[in-house]
Amino acid sequence: MNDEWEKREYNFGCILNTGWTARDIASIVGRTATDSHSSGELYAELELPFGFLHINSTRPVLLNGYLENVTENAEILLAAFRQARIPYDAEAYDDDGQVIWKLEWSPTKPLEWPSDGA
Repeated sequence: MNDEWEKREYNFGCILNTGWTARDIASIVGRTATDSHSSGELYAELELPFGFLHINSTRPVLLNGYLENVTENAEILLAAFRQARIPYDAEAYDDDGQVIWKLEWSPTKPLEWPSDGA
């Protein structure tokens, strides 16, 4: 894992409303992952070209981690979840831990990015 990323505060969090395992979620994101470490079905760490994620597949699945250019790269991940039709609640944080944006999606609800950035 990039040593600089390890020192950064997490700036992305997501709840996936699914019963899928950490391994399942890693395989969806794995198309862009350079490395994946899994300890069973419940927990995985993903190193991505643009950050890292911890996946905890309690129900619901919890994701958190650090992403470079969080809005741009979060969209890469969220698009993969939409393609797999996994409902989610996601949010990004600035360097002070304040919420930059929140985004909710389900297959029955249209995607609407916040226009004011909040």
